[in-house]
Amino acid sequence: MRYAREVFGPLGGVVEVGAVNATGTWVLAEASVGEFLARRRDDFERLMGGIREVCRFDDPAMGIAEELGWFRAYDEALETLLLGDMGRTTVRRTAGS
Repeated sequence: MRYAREVFGPLGGVVEVGAVNATGTWVLAEASVGEFLARRRDDFERLMGGIREVCRFDDPAMGIAEELGWFRAYDEALETLLLGDMGRTTVRRTAGS
């Protein structure tokens, strides 16, 4: 179970950025992690299987991913995107901002 949070925390940020990028507009209000993952469920399951294998995570360690909540639909607090300061300055919250 060691290092599971260190793997899944940043991966959650990658998923959020992917959800925003998938909008094609980089407008944060249009992003949906739930929709992004639903369209890519097979890819996501393959990725998580690879993480389980490479990191040798058992069921409790993999459960940390669910516990963190990054990999399910949620009301995205877009200010929490794990982007560097430069990224924050180039991503708009809404179409008009």
